Amino acid sequence: MIPFKKINITRKLIARVTNLMSTGMIGLGSEVFEFEKNLAEYVGSKYCVATDSCTSALFMSVRYEIEKLGLKTVSCPTMTVPLVANAIIEAGGKLFFTDDIKWVGSVYRLGGVDVWDSAHELERNMFKKFGKKAKVCYSFYPTKNIGSADGGAICTNDKRFADWARCAVTYGRDQGQKYKNSWEYEIVMRGWKRHYTNLQAVICDEQLKKLDKVNKRRTEIRNKFNGAFVRRNKSLYLYRLNVSNRDNFIKKMSKAGIQCGVHFKPLHMMKAFGDVPFDGDKKKVEKAYKHTVSIPFYNRLTDEEVDYIIDNVKKHADFIRES
Repeated sequence: MIPFKKINITRKLIARVTNLMSTGMIGLGSEVFEFEKNLAEYVGSKYCVATDSCTSALFMSVRYEIEKLGLKTVSCPTMTVPLVANAIIEAGGKLFFTDDIKWVGSVYRLGGVDVWDSAHELERNMFKKFGKKAKVCYSFYPTKNIGSADGGAICTNDKRFADWARCAVTYGRDQGQKYKNSWEYEIVMRGWKRHYTNLQAVICDEQLKKLDKVNKRRTEIRNKFNGAFVRRNKSLYLYRLNVSNRDNFIKKMSKAGIQCGVHFKPLHMMKAFGDVPFDGDKKKVEKAYKHTVSIPFYNRLTDEEVDYIIDNVKKHADFIRES
């Protein structure tokens, strides 16, 4: 079976994790701070705050804009993961959905705030396309661009926000205080425990070192898919197709030993979000959901596997013409 995604775990990564485990220093510490520095340099931002998930990164970013800037109404595409909506609601935002279906596999801005969801996109020097106060959130879920044992991060050029977020994710603990022991510390705000750990950070950091090479291979595979299927897909994370026989296509591909996925079921079609206001065309989104399918797409695919996927897609897909 060719899996939908495969995680990049190398011998060097295992050795680095093993070495860290032997020290016992697997919680918050120097490895987190080193990774934050390296990620900020990679994307081209001044600051980075690592969090326990991308959901927390989004929550912190939206919460700051609501608490400090007085913003309230926040939107996200209905075709996304429920965690985005949950983060907005938990942060105190008045949520509504939009009908944006083109963002999937890329990056998009939450409506009403200067917060960007870049869970699907991580490339060198990408921060230059964002504004001075932008808060760009990344995901390190195992199957993401640099997967780890989950996690996330916020990159920004806004020092005031970065200082607030670093304090907030460590339950409001004073970041400048020098401690004589483990119990005499000062809490300067009511925060949350949503920081990253050394154990997760070393996995991400090792993957970050190889990301240019990984993205180069993904680009090669994407271009080959584009040529074979006459598409112009740009994502380096998902390769999506529109087929009229989506559910049957997935079954046929599975029988051929190829695992596919669907991104994403619209949130307004789920019970928990049925009362969220909607701005746009629901029918357009629901039609797109009915036909969208994602095929295996990651750097560890061999040339033979890529050719096999192409052959089976052509064999089993009833393509819908791209608009």
